[in-house]
Amino acid sequence: LALGPGLMNAYGVYEEEYNRLYDNKDGGHYSSALGAPVIFVGVIQIFIANTLRPVGYHVMHRLGPGPCVFVGGIIMSIGLLSASYSQHVWELCLTQGAVFGVGVCLVWVSAASAQSSWFDKNRSAATGITHMGLGIGGFVYSQLTRFFLEKSGTGGSLRWLSLTTLVGATV
Repeated sequence: LALGPGLMNAYGVYEEEYNRLYDNKDGGHYSSALGAPVIFVGVIQIFIANTLRPVGYHVMHRLGPGPCVFVGGIIMSIGLLSASYSQHVWELCLTQGAVFGVGVCLVWVSAASAQSSWFDKNRSAATGITHMGLGIGGFVYSQLTRFFLEKSGTGGSLRWLSLTTLVGATV
């Protein structure tokens, strides 16, 4: 769970950066081409990842947990890579919000439910250890995101995280 939802938990680092980049204050509110504040990028991520869970479960049962994590990781990587070329907030909502959210949904569903089929004894302990990845991933990815932002800027950091997501999904 460190890969998908953990990376999604680190969005706050980008929100701070996007507020700085897209700071078109209009009446005290952040605005963009569509009048949407940058917080909608994170809201869309969470909404898509949670709303599409029934679809994610169906896909996982059809493909299996391993291929579902792989496909979800590729979709997440595509979302981050395309977000690195975004020029407007609405583009970030589509790429880092919607596309990335679909990938997180597939990774989350597979990782959260796979251990219950592997463990008969200590299933609750296995589930707890698996869900620790949410916090660990959020901590690690937020530090990694800050490092990439300082070294390579917004677009470069999104590309580096896209690469780490792709590598993490294939391993």
